[in-house]
Amino acid sequence: MSALRGEMQSRTGSTKPVDPSSLHMLVYSYLLHTNCGRTAKAFARTSGLASSGRLLSSDAPPYLSAAANTIDEDVSVDAVPVSKAKGKEKTQADAAAPSPTHSAARQGAYAPGVVKGSTRGGAASMAHDGFPDSGGSSDYQGAERASELIDHHVEYLRIRQSICASIEAGEPEVAMDLLSTYFRAVLIPPPSSENLAVSSLPFRREFEATLLRFRLDTQYYVELIANHQELDALQFGQRTLWRYPEIFEGWLEHSLGFGAASCAPRAATHLEGAAPARELHKPATALNGNGAASGRDAKAAGNGVNDGDGDGDSIVPREELKMKRAEIMQHITDVAALVAYPDPRKSTLAHLLSQDRRRELAAAVNEAILTSMRFPREPALVTLIRQLATTSAYLVGYRSSARSPASPSGDRPRPRQPWVLDT
Repeated sequence: MSALRGEMQSRTGSTKPVDPSSLHMLVYSYLLHTNCGRTAKAFARTSGLASSGRLLSSDAPPYLSAAANTIDEDVSVDAVPVSKAKGKEKTQADAAAPSPTHSAARQGAYAPGVVKGSTRGGAASMAHDGFPDSGGSSDYQGAERASELIDHHVEYLRIRQSICASIEAGEPEVAMDLLSTYFRAVLIPPPSSENLAVSSLPFRREFEATLLRFRLDTQYYVELIANHQELDALQFGQRTLWRYPEIFEGWLEHSLGFGAASCAPRAATHLEGAAPARELHKPATALNGNGAASGRDAKAAGNGVNDGDGDGDSIVPREELKMKRAEIMQHITDVAALVAYPDPRKSTLAHLLSQDRRRELAAAVNEAILTSMRFPREPALVTLIRQLATTSAYLVGYRSSARSPASPSGDRPRPRQPWVLDT
């Protein structure tokens, strides 16, 4: 750590000391981002992040200082009742059964759950959350809350690892159960119900969540075929996969006339906010012929249709909807054809059963989870090192061109182009 700090000072030419806590948070964030849970926890203890309370300060990034993904079912991943038997889905009684709560975990019925989320702030938030606002114990309370926050980070990292491992092991149904419990903003509800629980307009966030759910559902179909459960695969395909074209057809239909109702009130969607699940998962009006469906969410659509910045409230263009609908139809046709082969692994569609395809899906799910937790696409430490290397390379090239001697003929030397690091 001291070497990195010295390198930054020498390259930038700054004599101002670098705050070690800032470097510690960069390294800690990088370890969380790259799924190094045990190392991240050990580093937080040894570097002092767990005892200094720095994670709760205003200098900490929001994705580290707030437990944004705390949900109603504050349970450990070990307590999630998932079925690993392919071809078997939860019954209505199982779905209606309440999930184990944090109080049950404390009683010993389940493993300890995820800590409740803390909010950014100082003594005021501590007093609001039940901590006495006393100067003598504020340091201890800050360290205690920082330690709980670190446990929260590591617990959700472990859940994320379990989700990705389940996909790579050929058990996407386990991953979907965990996602539905801990990261509801990542997926839409199962489309196999009578009412399609999506918005009538294709908001970007819900559009991406639908595509990710489709990839997981098609992978589940492929895994059923790979395990010689053709009948279960056919039933699942008819009940679930063929509902996705209906979703896109509804979006295409309702996106034609949303501008006429641009002043209509905006209703809550399943993925509203993509923030704490205690606030966002309200039932959305389904595409079931409701007379008000054609105008719903039109106000937000009018505000976001031309943004073009990938915001979750922006409307997906019709051209993109048409293209994705065609891709979905083609992909459904491909995976449905697997049932016709006695040995799909020796067919022309064998790539659908490859391990690389599982890894790609796991990486996409991991990225979606990190996005829902407000993590940047690239670890901040990697971004800073990349910027430092590029800036240093530019400065080296500039200084070299400035020191170049004049040519013998007396002509002024042409300035050398700075060397640019290929990033």
